[in-house]
Amino acid sequence: MKNSLPDEYLYKERSTELFKKALAHYEIYIPTTDVSYNITDTSLSDTAKAKKEFNQVENVKEKRVENIAEFLALNEVNYSLVTADFTELNTWIRENVYYEKHSTASGDVFYKLHPVWFSIAFDLGLLLESHVLSIHPNLDVKLNTWFMKRMIGRNLRVITGFVHPPYKGYGIDFPLFIVQNVSNYIDSPSVAFIGSTLLDEVSKYNSPSNEAGSYRATSVGSEYIEDLLISIAYQEVDTSPEIQLCRESYDLSFSKTKKLVLAVLIACAEEGILEVIRFSEDGDEYSQDISAFLTYLKKLYRKSFSYEQLYAKADYRFISSDPRVEIYMNNEDRFAEQLDVPEPNEKIDSIIAFEIAKLKSYLLMAEQCSSITPSE
Repeated sequence: MKNSLPDEYLYKERSTELFKKALAHYEIYIPTTDVSYNITDTSLSDTAKAKKEFNQVENVKEKRVENIAEFLALNEVNYSLVTADFTELNTWIRENVYYEKHSTASGDVFYKLHPVWFSIAFDLGLLLESHVLSIHPNLDVKLNTWFMKRMIGRNLRVITGFVHPPYKGYGIDFPLFIVQNVSNYIDSPSVAFIGSTLLDEVSKYNSPSNEAGSYRATSVGSEYIEDLLISIAYQEVDTSPEIQLCRESYDLSFSKTKKLVLAVLIACAEEGILEVIRFSEDGDEYSQDISAFLTYLKKLYRKSFSYEQLYAKADYRFISSDPRVEIYMNNEDRFAEQLDVPEPNEKIDSIIAFEIAKLKSYLLMAEQCSSITPSE
């Protein structure tokens, strides 16, 4: 969240009178431990604490759902879980949400949802979750203890049991995603309630009409690989959930995942959609020479490396002004339907070849329909 906020966002007085009156009838949810419900939060690394929180949520979730439904009714917010219409809910959140100001030991300022709004967002997640479980009886809520220790997503309370999951062990933590979603409202006027997106995600991976295994390879490419690449470009690989998703989907070791990541990064540089902000292999003078950077990447590819090595020598990013990138990002689903690339076997070289061929095919399709705009 931003390092500074207008004071008005720190006080409940900014909320509407209707909200303030309804709040008198709303019971705030208090977690068993000081967790932020952030997907990378280390406070959930303690399995015993995570189980305690899981058990509490399971014991109170029905009451929480009733609580938030009544609260929304008192606020006269119209919404539909069946049609995924959250237009009024989105406006209501933006008009009423408020935050708390915090400081670190070093004096740095940061902001978190006020406990009232943490609770509201948490309950909205449970409301969505309750609806999903009511229409998808094969799904269940479990504590994710199957991910390895220190792996992002471990110890989260997730809906699981999907007919066609995008990767082994896939699950959705509705309260977590909604808390993060509402936390980001203040950062951008374009942020909107993601309820319909999450419901679409459930339908996509739990639809009997989908062929078994149809998302194994394509979901990594069409849904995760560009996020993975953006994480690499912004140098957030070590905390990137996309790295974990990619690794789990293909059932790769960490070393093989790094090899896949670097191979796709090299392909992006070769395709001209990556630019160098600064690069220095020897630590002396910095340059923006993409050729030298590409040579360095290929050298890294031939040996064991750490992301820290790469970050210490270069800053890089996608060329957002390249029309192919924008068209590619906005037409992925359509491109995926037209993709004619053989799916990989379980060998890492086959997976790498598949991802690179797919990337190049998408960029070629984007180039061939350069007249398409995102609105179309």
